[in-house]
Amino acid sequence: MEAEWPEPGDEDSESDGSIPETEEVDEEQVDEEEVPSEEVEEPEVEEEPDSETEEPEVEEEPEVEEEPEVDEEPEVEELPTTTTTPPTATIAPDPEPSWDRFEECRGTSACADAPGGYETWDDYDRTNNPAYFDDWGPPPIGFIGWDIYTDAVESGEISADDADEVLPGFIDADELAPPPPPVYMPTYTYGTITTTVSETISTSTGTAQTGTETTTNITTSLTNNDYDGYWYEAVATETTVTDTFIDTTTTVEREGQQLTTCTYIDGVQDGCGIETLWEEPETTSTDGVAYTTTVSSTVDSTIPASCSQGGFTGLGDWCIVDSTSRTDYEDVQFTLDETTSVRIDAETNLTYDQFVAGNNQFGDPYIALHHDTDAATGEHSGDTDAITVGSLIEADDDGGRDCNPISNCITPPAGATDPDEFPNSVIAWDSGDTPVIDNVSDVWDSRIERVDMAAGDYVLRGSVYSEGHNGWYRLTISEDE
Repeated sequence: MEAEWPEPGDEDSESDGSIPETEEVDEEQVDEEEVPSEEVEEPEVEEEPDSETEEPEVEEEPEVEEEPEVDEEPEVEELPTTTTTPPTATIAPDPEPSWDRFEECRGTSACADAPGGYETWDDYDRTNNPAYFDDWGPPPIGFIGWDIYTDAVESGEISADDADEVLPGFIDADELAPPPPPVYMPTYTYGTITTTVSETISTSTGTAQTGTETTTNITTSLTNNDYDGYWYEAVATETTVTDTFIDTTTTVEREGQQLTTCTYIDGVQDGCGIETLWEEPETTSTDGVAYTTTVSSTVDSTIPASCSQGGFTGLGDWCIVDSTSRTDYEDVQFTLDETTSVRIDAETNLTYDQFVAGNNQFGDPYIALHHDTDAATGEHSGDTDAITVGSLIEADDDGGRDCNPISNCITPPAGATDPDEFPNSVIAWDSGDTPVIDNVSDVWDSRIERVDMAAGDYVLRGSVYSEGHNGWYRLTISEDE
């Protein structure tokens, strides 16, 4: 039908030479008015740049553009020959886009290789050309398309011999079938791994003593024996020996490298060999943390404490005087080998209130220092046969009072302490141990201090102030430094 319809352009050109001018005017108008509809359709055509035939067809369709304009332009209606009566059947349908987007590129150097994902252009055509298998006939039974069957041949699922019986004669099954596998040749590879290793050959521990310390703690308990009337001192001597030790650990070690060489056949381990190369051994000594061991032992002994029983053993020692009156003496003899300053303390626990009340167990000391004119030498006490009391050097009653003024002796201030107290000595009472001398109110203590006494023998006579203030107290004779 399209071939039988004469083109309006040809008829108009034969009848009147002015028609082409009118047509040119109409085409410009059509372009101005119809551009929106044409631009909507043209992008669809331009999306297939490889189609060479589609663009000329779009340009050669002036009939579609001129049809509406003929009705609107009076100049067309005045033409002697009217050719606008044919219906829209003269309009050719829009061509379908080509399936091959590389249509224009084929045959050029730019398309020498098949697109990505395809080994050959034939593979590309077979996948994308809908008419590729039109000449092959119906696909084999069990397959919905030749493309699936050929894929099975290419993958090896169908052998080339079987495919020859089904494929069209113009198709070579051997070309579709995968190539035969190469002859198997095992691949041998070798790998070596080097690992640092170490081992301990021997370990030994030795202990060494690095120090020792001995401490002695002496505690005494003063007791009056009810049977003989003398005072005794129970002495507990505790000796503690602390030894310090340290353990030293000696380790012999060596380091080396272990070489593991493995053989692989086609990447699979077939066997391995191990060789170890050792370095020279090293000896390391490490000291541990020092520690101590403690061993304690206690020795108990009882020694006389009464001055009349030999309780005084020399300068720096003390003994107990227990007197009933001013003339009830306990004599203590000492010897100076050179000029020496001496201090004599008579300390009692007698308080001011106890003195006023009278007849307390603690006595009010009274001491007197004399020369010893006896030929016997050496420091001693109690042995009156070796003492001859000579001239008086000095006597004292309350000279040892440290709590001046007297008000502080009567009422000691808070925190007051007695500097003459022996902290390690206690009196063993039935009610429990108490310090030997624990009296900050030392209002009745006696003291004699002599500077640079000449070498010789001396005797100290200890008694109490009166019968109404009899009792016991501690007498200490020491070098006054």
